[in-house]
Amino acid sequence: MRERNNFWIRRLNSSRLSRRRFVGGAGALGTGAAAFGLVGCGNDDDDAAAAPTPTPADVDDDSDPDDDPTPTPDAEARTRGGMIRTLSADNTWDTFDADRTRFGPMGTILNMTNQGVVQWGNYANAELAGYFAESWEQPDDRTFVFTVRDGLTWHDKPPVNGRLANANDIVYHVERNRAGTLMDGTEDPNFYRRSQFQNVETVEAVDERTVRIVTEQPYPFLLNLFAGTWTRIQAPEAVEEFEGRYTQFSDDLIIGTGEFVLTDFTAEGDLRYERFDNSTRQPWVDGMIQVPLFADPAGQQAAFEQQLIDAFSPQTQAVLNDLKERYEGEIYERSTFVANPVSGTYYGGAPPWNDERLIGAIYRTMDRRGLLEQFLDGRGAMAGFAPPAWAPYALPEGELVQFPGYWSDREADHAEARAMWDAADGAGLGDITVDIPDIYEGAHGDVGAIVTNHLESVLGNNFRVSLEPYATITSKIVAQEYGNGNPNVWFGWVNPPADPDMSLSYIATFKDTSDSYRQFEVEMPRLQELIRDLEVEFDGERRVELCREAETEVLNHWGGGLTPLYLQIANILYHNYYHAGEVTNFVTTHNVWRDNWLDQNDPTWQTRPA
Repeated sequence: MRERNNFWIRRLNSSRLSRRRFVGGAGALGTGAAAFGLVGCGNDDDDAAAAPTPTPADVDDDSDPDDDPTPTPDAEARTRGGMIRTLSADNTWDTFDADRTRFGPMGTILNMTNQGVVQWGNYANAELAGYFAESWEQPDDRTFVFTVRDGLTWHDKPPVNGRLANANDIVYHVERNRAGTLMDGTEDPNFYRRSQFQNVETVEAVDERTVRIVTEQPYPFLLNLFAGTWTRIQAPEAVEEFEGRYTQFSDDLIIGTGEFVLTDFTAEGDLRYERFDNSTRQPWVDGMIQVPLFADPAGQQAAFEQQLIDAFSPQTQAVLNDLKERYEGEIYERSTFVANPVSGTYYGGAPPWNDERLIGAIYRTMDRRGLLEQFLDGRGAMAGFAPPAWAPYALPEGELVQFPGYWSDREADHAEARAMWDAADGAGLGDITVDIPDIYEGAHGDVGAIVTNHLESVLGNNFRVSLEPYATITSKIVAQEYGNGNPNVWFGWVNPPADPDMSLSYIATFKDTSDSYRQFEVEMPRLQELIRDLEVEFDGERRVELCREAETEVLNHWGGGLTPLYLQIANILYHNYYHAGEVTNFVTTHNVWRDNWLDQNDPTWQTRPA
């Protein structure tokens, strides 16, 4: 499934990284590695998370800032106008506060409407581009200087009312995330990126358009952090006005500087974005309409066939083959890894799950290959903490199958799982609740019954399924309610790694001082040593080695608080008139303005309902 001779690996094999000065607007990166084996996008319309690793390395000093680092050869043939029609993720929202969300669907919204300081202009070539900041430079190992995009304005919604963006907007963004507190001073664990901002020593507005950031030590990942899916700048006056209302979802709460404005929103998942006429970069399309059919595969298929949505990923090979045959010449296909791996989490800092034999037994009982066959006709790959799309950081399957839980001999894995369970008095836990996200159940059907019946057949206890909204599951994770005196776990889609370089994911997830680690608190001393090495490692090849060591350590601790299962491969069908641009297994909706267009001269457009 992996393309081993890709850009990232060639860069890793051909160069060593330095820390010399660089200037960037769309500079090629010289570090991180992401072998996009099947270049992938999210199963939920690119709903997931974000990006490769920039360092002040291997970049020409005279690189030229450019708003469009990847111009397409067919630009002259494009037609303007039309509304993209696609799926939303139904009723799956946590908060409209960009600084306190980590939900994939919110990543899609924010990448349509808001901008990061920098973002990914091209994943395949590992190019960063200016967004809120049109350019940046690094005069020394610890100093970054950003220049706000000239003429950039906020959407014309109160209380911001279309004012000109400025350097203080970036300063406020950094300071709020670094503090991790609400306006009344309350510390909030939902500032998920707080620990990563602790590397910032000072941030200041030099003038209206210039921001200087100094890090506490040479830091390889600051630009990656800014390019992340959810690291999107909000106007200070909007935060001050809406902080207490961000969970009362409505389109007036989303105010950004992006090329699209959210004009309609319902909690059920009906969304409408329209082109921002005052944007410094005008999109090809007029906007996007999203409809809530994610948990209704039959409804998705009907909508696709009626051209009410422009893309569709069938759940079964039979439906895929049927549509390709019936609509030959009218649709095209792309095969991709989806964004979100399937996993589960538990709190290992207190009974019962601080006994690793218990969670190890569940970890080994889960039949990863069987789930892929039952749910996806085998279209996917078993995953460790580093999913297979994140090669070369991810261990290849030939190495992964050597670890318990991934053995080909399932009976042997199950026998040892039951022995571990009995040795730790798993029977004494009584009934065990397994939370399953309702949207995950809706997309596949009978997930909860299949998982709980399998656990029960191997371990013996009564496993009870409970279908819950993702918002409920997330709140329980943050409150350490999976474990910590409760005999319960959960399984479903989880957020993908925050970057094509897995280093940030290990740091953000498992560093013992991070907010995310509080959700697990499984003691892994060797992993902490590896994480502290990763934080200051500028050499890309060495980071791959460290991440692979970290993966081994996590696998030896039954996931270290997670139970990774698999990553799906999606076969996405598109109507011929829809040109989707670059497709990755990260959220790429921030480039819809540049890449996506609707060919209104194509014959298939003529049958599309108005």
